[in-house]
Amino acid sequence: MCTICSQPACSLNQALCFMMQSKTTASTVAESIIVKRELIRQLERDLQDARQAQYDLERQFSHVLYYALDHDCEHAKQAEEQEEEAQQEEEEDDEDASHK
Repeated sequence: MCTICSQPACSLNQALCFMMQSKTTASTVAESIIVKRELIRQLERDLQDARQAQYDLERQFSHVLYYALDHDCEHAKQAEEQEEEAQQEEEEDDEDASHK
């Protein structure tokens, strides 16, 4: 936090606070504010571009991601079915052995 204005500390805020305290001309402070706002807009555009790139990559490779998940689920189901069959065979063998 900035010790002067209690805003989140960053080099831009600190520079503006210093200008205001040192009685820098209003036009210089205004220019700094304009620069700060433009930097924020640029960061917002960069963030939006990054989100769009992430979305594009997810869409482009979704078949790869979901195939792996589906493939794992199919293997898990097959293993579960095989385990159930083995248990049933074991129970049948136990019943046959007890009847003899």
